[in-house]
Amino acid sequence: MKTIYLTLLISILVCSAFAKQDNRPYTFALQARAHQSAPYNMPPQSYFLNNSPDLNNFGQVVVRIMGGDGSMPRSGIWYGDHNGHKIVAVSKETFFFSDPSLNDAGTVAFEEYNIDESKGVFLYNNETEQVSKVIEVGGPFISLALRDPIINNLGQILYRAKDHIGVRSQLLWHEGSSQRILTESRNEQISYSYLFKASFSSNGYIALKARVGKRGALANDMPDQIILIDPNGKQTIIAQDQNSDPESNFVSFANGVSVSSTGAVVFVAQTKDLKHGVFAYFNGDIIPIAQTSVNLSSIDLFTPKINKHGDIAFRGVTLDLKQAIFVASLSDAGQPLRVVIAKDDKIKTDLGWAKASRSDSHSIFDANIAINDNGDILFKCFLMDQKGTKYLGEGLFVARAQL
Repeated sequence: MKTIYLTLLISILVCSAFAKQDNRPYTFALQARAHQSAPYNMPPQSYFLNNSPDLNNFGQVVVRIMGGDGSMPRSGIWYGDHNGHKIVAVSKETFFFSDPSLNDAGTVAFEEYNIDESKGVFLYNNETEQVSKVIEVGGPFISLALRDPIINNLGQILYRAKDHIGVRSQLLWHEGSSQRILTESRNEQISYSYLFKASFSSNGYIALKARVGKRGALANDMPDQIILIDPNGKQTIIAQDQNSDPESNFVSFANGVSVSSTGAVVFVAQTKDLKHGVFAYFNGDIIPIAQTSVNLSSIDLFTPKINKHGDIAFRGVTLDLKQAIFVASLSDAGQPLRVVIAKDDKIKTDLGWAKASRSDSHSIFDANIAINDNGDILFKCFLMDQKGTKYLGEGLFVARAQL
């Protein structure tokens, strides 16, 4: 594996010196707006809670919401498309849902759980409008806690499970049975001491960050690797930090990675010059996409996302210190970043024009974003009136790419 680093870094420097970050044309479609007293397309007294929505190639959207008029809120799965919106599932009292995952058939996968137990993994079928349990707790791998289910276009579900002695595995479910893909160390043998949340492409590629060590060795100075697993099960270490390979350019990785149906992987890393960057892996090469102090001032540690065309979306802060969502392309790495939306930008809502802003210093964006193969980007942001004096809630938007 080679790293295309110096040449593209020079290209980034040259482009950033002669061109400002430019905007790619987008239209913004409000899906829902959470507000305590006057919501839009949301149940009364419901809200988003640092959760990550999902978007498929047909523009269907899912997101976990919280709500309830009692002392114990419940989770709901909000589902929207061109026909409207609906709540397709509501958790039992004292239980919650995981962030949902959506495939192109409109099928939604999610887990129901609380701090003590998991109820299993469920599917919502958009054609029958029925919810069914497909993965039980227990089973051949004695899975007592099921986490982070992701469904792809083949109907496979990738999920993380913890067994009766606390060892986590990445498991792949299909047509009623599960197989183990990766597992953590069970003893003093050096293997993976921790498996982070994985990414799963529409056709079966898997990518994740893994910490290397014996069981229980979880300190941040333990070696970290980013692993790519192709649909046939072949595993490739595509990046390592300096604790894993002293010759590596990377000091550390953010926890989340994203993989496309072409096997391209995108991740955030800190380099040995102590700058943070967005990097992509494709066909054996590591390609720098963005870097702090070069073409943006900081990068949020939320997961960057990539589609099959190599469009890469991520959160960060512009050189003039505005929180923003950026888009870059694997095919023109080194070109100026495109800003999808930035703090204080005007955006159309059900109440008329508003601005993406909030009255305190916290981020205007909430949790992870999503991108589909059309280049559309799904995000949540806080809203104020145009004067910046009235809070309008938190909106869920699709930014539709204008080609």
